Amino acid sequence: MAPLPFLLMIKHGFKWDNVTKIFLIFLITIIISGIINGSSLKEIFLFTRFIVTSYSMYYLASIYITHKNAKKIISLCITIGMIQLPVLILQRLLYDTLIPHSAVFVMEIDFYFGTFFINNDKVLSLFLTGAILFLLFDAKNNYFIKHRYFKAVWLTLSVFISNSIVSHLVLIIIWLYYFLRRFSLIRIFRFSALLVLVVSSFAAFNYLDTWSDFLKLSITKIILKQAGNEEAFFEGNYSRAAAIAYYRSQPIKLLGDGPSRYYDPITRKYLLGNRGQIFIFYSEIGLIGLLLGYLILYRMAKSPGAMKKNILVLFFISIAALTLTTSVLSNAGIMLAYNIFLRTNKITHGRIIATV
Repeated sequence: MAPLPFLLMIKHGFKWDNVTKIFLIFLITIIISGIINGSSLKEIFLFTRFIVTSYSMYYLASIYITHKNAKKIISLCITIGMIQLPVLILQRLLYDTLIPHSAVFVMEIDFYFGTFFINNDKVLSLFLTGAILFLLFDAKNNYFIKHRYFKAVWLTLSVFISNSIVSHLVLIIIWLYYFLRRFSLIRIFRFSALLVLVVSSFAAFNYLDTWSDFLKLSITKIILKQAGNEEAFFEGNYSRAAAIAYYRSQPIKLLGDGPSRYYDPITRKYLLGNRGQIFIFYSEIGLIGLLLGYLILYRMAKSPGAMKKNILVLFFISIAALTLTTSVLSNAGIMLAYNIFLRTNKITHGRIIATV
């Protein structure tokens, strides 16, 4: 699927915009890092997966989502989002029954992905977050969606039943902003009701203690600088706390140690336990490459037909938070979900959907 947009350029032409320019700078940075660190052509080429995948999804969305079909697409997205909650509930209740029939083994903590890709609750969470932002904040365009508040709460419960802790924290920020920006008694009542629903859902699935313990442990490791399992980290196993402690003890890496230095996407072998785009980029292409990665995500949202500022900032925060746990630029599902909601929520002369 990734090479498809490059073939479509023959028909639709090449997009020379600010996003494309940053992608080009990003590619040059990868090449320079590879040359300085003596990386092979293979290692440099493999790292370009972050460009090919993310630019493909950006190009597809920019070509095929238009004023004519935006309303239908967003309606379909809301419908897809609404069916996730019952599916997630079944996945939680029937894990032991379903997993023996699965083509691949999935740990229980990663099993709650709804109807999305196996073991990819991050895509589910970002997709639903985009829908929630649209329902809560895009008043000029969401007028045709009935029962918007109910649907936003329903989608929020869906995210909280999944195991994406980072997305849980982001949603808490989103809802706090929503209630505090227009403070009133009715909003206090609604927030209280939503809080009761979320806590009750957690308690119903015996997830409240698990969530609170995980959150406390994560904060403790970062704030109190606990090193985590350093031995596991140097053996290529996951240990985010050890990664933070290790990179804080090292000199600042401007161009990193070379693309694909610590992870081979073909063999899927890790030399260091880097998980999440923030650690992979910083260790392999340095601080410059890391910042360019975030700039790509921001400029996608800020490209012509600028979104409303509050939606832009909140959605950017949502995907930036995921870089702590996953490689968003190389994940086709995440980038497609991101660009779908960016494109459909953009405002052109005040509206995009209202002109349909």
